[in-house]
Amino acid sequence: MKILFVHNHLSTFVRLDLELLQSAYEVRELMFRPTPGYFREVFQGVSWCDMVFGWWASWHMLEPIVYAKNFHKPVIVVGGDYDVIYEKQFRSSKRIFTDKFRKLLGYYIFPKIDQYITFSDFSKRQALKLPYVNPQRVCRIYCGLPDLAVNRNYNKGNLVISVGAINSYDIYRKGYATFVKSAALLPNFKFQMIGSLKDDSIELLRGWNKTNVVYPGYLPDKDLYQVMSDAKVYVQVSHHEGFGMALAEAMLFRCIPVVTNRGSIPEVVGDCGYYVPYGDPQKTADAIKEACEQSCDLGAKARERILSLFPMVNRKNQLFDIVEKTYSESQIG
Repeated sequence: MKILFVHNHLSTFVRLDLELLQSAYEVRELMFRPTPGYFREVFQGVSWCDMVFGWWASWHMLEPIVYAKNFHKPVIVVGGDYDVIYEKQFRSSKRIFTDKFRKLLGYYIFPKIDQYITFSDFSKRQALKLPYVNPQRVCRIYCGLPDLAVNRNYNKGNLVISVGAINSYDIYRKGYATFVKSAALLPNFKFQMIGSLKDDSIELLRGWNKTNVVYPGYLPDKDLYQVMSDAKVYVQVSHHEGFGMALAEAMLFRCIPVVTNRGSIPEVVGDCGYYVPYGDPQKTADAIKEACEQSCDLGAKARERILSLFPMVNRKNQLFDIVEKTYSESQIG
């Protein structure tokens, strides 16, 4: 089977799906670019393929889906976060305006999607709240993680980390403001807020804490995984997460999670971490301190949870089943 793989950013979970599909099918990768040449590539790609497989039901999928339906070819889309979740309290007036158009887009493209795959039960529930999403065409397949931390040497100290792109939208939604403020309450601990700088919101974070938080920016995987090996605690105090890939990766490296009980986070963490209220720096700091005083047994338990619940083989088998089933049904139709 020939698959056109469409995405707008090759993040970790997108790259892993691309590699899985490439292991069994003939795959042509197409990354969205707002240029006239992109639309030509879409037409050529859809003409060539037997199926379109995309990440996120958003604007970059409009053209591929339209062409695919004109050519009577099936479409699978993976998503379950910004493409189906709308929260006005974290968005500027511009983003609220954009969301209105994204909802209108949803009415058009979701009926044309043959299978929509979410990566958590939470994301599936959010998708099913939308009136234009057909429950018969939605399934959940958890993200899979390779064992990045096999045979690692650990040097766990009082290092506390969080990972994510730093921008004015996510410093509140992802809880980075809480992370930085909680760090100020623990002057004897070391903190790192790791992630690319998307705007000047880092100055706001620095204004809250100039002492014990380091901002190394984006780190290549090799460097990121070394930091995770050294960190004792990983903090994800988000308002919600569609899955929480960085959180799951950190757990693989035996980091003890300090998290909120929101979105998909409990699905990932289970009983292997500390839960705190959203937006509460004091209780977050208290949990971080307690986690740092824990033995390494809880970190080992967190690692085993990720290995048992989210192995790559599960993602691979379930994803391939959906691909084959969707393609077969399209041929019958």
